[in-house]
Amino acid sequence: MTQMLPLILKAYWAAARSIDEARYLTAVLNSATVLNRIIPMQPRGWRDPRDFDNLVWELPIPEFDRRQSLHCELADAAAEAERVAAVVLLREGAHFMRQRRTIRDALAENGLASQIDTLVIQLLDR
Repeated sequence: MTQMLPLILKAYWAAARSIDEARYLTAVLNSATVLNRIIPMQPRGWRDPRDFDNLVWELPIPEFDRRQSLHCELADAAAEAERVAAVVLLREGAHFMRQRRTIRDALAENGLASQIDTLVIQLLDR
């Protein structure tokens, strides 16, 4: 008899007041800096670390303010990351994790990943 394990899927959404606010949050939440700061806080599950989605809000991520140049720089960097990601060739049928890695590699080669991380460090260390 095959053992059945529960499959838990989570989907979150939030309304953004502007495309810049959405890009700002996308840049922050997808940065290596945020991941690296959450990892030590995560409990270990059966296979992987857990609760990133809950713990990320323990970080001092300020609400988007278009009057803050740092917030606008993050939004602009995310817009550039969109342009880079849009032209990345992804192997059809490849697992989403491989496709995600391919895009992350392109952002690293372009220097955008590093630029975003530098900005996120400034944001979180204020």
